[in-house]
Amino acid sequence: MASIEALWAVHFQSDFGMAGDGVVVFETNRAYGGDSGWYYLGDYEANDGGLRGRIQVHHYGAELPTVFGHLPGNSFELDLAGKFDGENAIRAAGAVVGMPNLTMSLTFRRLADLPNPS
Repeated sequence: MASIEALWAVHFQSDFGMAGDGVVVFETNRAYGGDSGWYYLGDYEANDGGLRGRIQVHHYGAELPTVFGHLPGNSFELDLAGKFDGENAIRAAGAVVGMPNLTMSLTFRRLADLPNPS
């Protein structure tokens, strides 16, 4: 199995039917990325063909609602868990911490391996 440490595209869709796309880097149990209005920072563990993590999602730019609509404040945390689908995809589900009724599905697609440090 290929390493999870890579640049990934992510497509996410809430149970409300709202969707979005972004990019995420998974590296040394850290995750970071973003889209046109939000950036993502967090931690993850990959094992047994799966992935678990907690991601903080912060608003930074364009007036874009979340895929859950407008939430109070400018940030929220997301718990996620998923399984590898071959070497180049991960299918996951997530829920807003403290609001378990706000859930989403996420599909990650490997874009590129990370460069070797010099």
